Amino acid sequence: SCASVKPLAREAPRYNTTDGAPRSFTSIGSDGTQDAPLERGRTQDVSRPGGPRRRHRRAAGRRCAHRPRGAGGHRRAIKNYGVTTFTDRDVVLKRSTSIWLTGLAVLLHQGADAAKAGSNFFISALAFVMAMPVIEALGCDKAKCVPFIPLLLVLGKLKRAGKLSPWVGPAISCFFGVKGYVSPSQNLREFGMSGELSPFGVMFAKLEASCLLAFGAYLTALALDASPSTAFGAAYAVLAAAALLAGIVDAGAAGMSKAPMFIWAALASGIAYAALGE
Repeated sequence: SCASVKPLAREAPRYNTTDGAPRSFTSIGSDGTQDAPLERGRTQDVSRPGGPRRRHRRAAGRRCAHRPRGAGGHRRAIKNYGVTTFTDRDVVLKRSTSIWLTGLAVLLHQGADAAKAGSNFFISALAFVMAMPVIEALGCDKAKCVPFIPLLLVLGKLKRAGKLSPWVGPAISCFFGVKGYVSPSQNLREFGMSGELSPFGVMFAKLEASCLLAFGAYLTALALDASPSTAFGAAYAVLAAAALLAGIVDAGAAGMSKAPMFIWAALASGIAYAALGE
């Protein structure tokens, strides 16, 4: 993390007295008089404003500029999965999955009436705004992603006005969900990302796509005039299936324990079963 960057070595001051011996002082006045000496063991380069401390801040900033803010918590979460070797791109994908999972939670919390009024489009637009640092960190072309924000806002406004088919939302969510789940690396390369994803990155890119599929399942159930509890259960059934497949197929290749994915699948299955049973 940024906090682990080692401080740069401090340069010794180069102020010479009349006898040629270098000394360290807090400052030197314009008349050449010396202020009180520094504490033992401390030096200060007063020849350059800020000295090595400012240079250290600049160096630390350059080293951490490629990491989006808030990445530290996701690094700890990945380590909690038992993964010891991962890349910055893996951390970014973990964060992106959290953004869309949060969006799904907001959609489900608002309820069926809000979803029928187009809240899914507004939530997706907000998720895109929150994901912009992630998109930049992945090396994707923001020019290909930003147009989705006004498009989603327009669709949301049309849906709220009753001028949009209820099948538009499910179609968009399912299309991008299937596309991202079946070929996660190719999907991101179409948005400008270079290189390949690691096995851990592939797993979380699939989990992110499963959030869109859960969006689609929820909206599809509502478009079929299913009850709100049935739509809620359908969304969680998709999440349960995605977590189960992640544990069976992807967790081993990613170098992590399968237990977290199986626990996630069990919890989501229980919620889905309870909702569908109402």
